[in-house]
Amino acid sequence: EKVNSFVGLFNRQVDRLTELVETMLDVSRISSGRLILEPKDIDLSELVREVVQNLQIQAQHHPGRPALSSISVLAPEHLYMHADLSRLKQVVQNLLTNALKYGDGKAVEVQVLSDDKTATLKVIDHGIGIAPESQKRIFERFERAISAQNISGLGLGLYITKQIVDAHKGDISVTSQLQVGSVFTVHLPLQSACALQRLNDLI
Repeated sequence: EKVNSFVGLFNRQVDRLTELVETMLDVSRISSGRLILEPKDIDLSELVREVVQNLQIQAQHHPGRPALSSISVLAPEHLYMHADLSRLKQVVQNLLTNALKYGDGKAVEVQVLSDDKTATLKVIDHGIGIAPESQKRIFERFERAISAQNISGLGLGLYITKQIVDAHKGDISVTSQLQVGSVFTVHLPLQSACALQRLNDLI
């Protein structure tokens, strides 16, 4: 039993270290202008459901972590678009992790919508919320909505998320109210800029 407990603790520390290294590598790529996208045809609805399922599995295999809030997904069966699969997974993962961290243990909702040209992703929590004066700076590097003494983190997740969204020629915003919750909204073109450029070249 002691060995299993030690191995579980060791694995959690390795996961945190790996996440930290990957985060700092992303910051380095962004700072040097080397964040390269590899767009292809993907299914955003499937991607969101996969990220949610992975978070649930991780929570089951790491009993030392706080209990995972329930996550509901409202999405069409399929929503096809042209984007970088791994980077959009990172966006969804970061937004959901953020919602779970600040969601005060309450349910989190994910919505996937679209029109003819744009895919919209909404991540909604009902937690502690973000003060109006903090909402403008949370997408900046090393900025956080609350003090580090209350909740751990580097203040890089939303910064990296915004850079990925910007690289896809999309936009991200937040609306929030203290003690009510937050809504993060991402708008992404269904066809990436590079895909449109290739189409124009063919025409």
